[in-house]
Amino acid sequence: MKRGLVVLALVLSVGINLGLVGFALVRHHGFGHRGAHGERWRDIPRESGRDRFADPGARLADRLGLEGDVRERFLAGQRELAGRARELRPRIADLERELRRELIAPAPDRERVAAIPGELAAAQSELERAFAGSVLATREILDGDAERDYLRFVERFPGARRPFTEGRPPRD
Repeated sequence: MKRGLVVLALVLSVGINLGLVGFALVRHHGFGHRGAHGERWRDIPRESGRDRFADPGARLADRLGLEGDVRERFLAGQRELAGRARELRPRIADLERELRRELIAPAPDRERVAAIPGELAAAQSELERAFAGSVLATREILDGDAERDYLRFVERFPGARRPFTEGRPPRD
């Protein structure tokens, strides 16, 4: 019995390692999505440190190949969303911490424990509405390949999956 478990563990370990090596090879050789105009998404230089936060959406605008007025309108929308997120995320984190503190307190305030989830839901809902509004506004200014690539980004964006309770967002 013990020998069988050792063999099973060894087989699983080899399988996991082969999967990791395969994933590394795929990433190293650049297989994957090509953005607008055929350039690879990973070929666009990344900003370092705090520079990447200087202009929210600039890298995505580069990836989408946006120029001129469309780029400026896109960036304005991204700045607005980033500002709203900067306001709401700390509030959400504070409420989550407050709820945990209250739950582990020697004498939890039951009224406060009952009130925090509603406040938390309201803040999260406001952030989700801001995100949804931004996506819809962006779709109005993009078209063709840029819109298609933007929707792929939205589909893969970690925060975008939260509102969908049955797995992946619906596709057109």
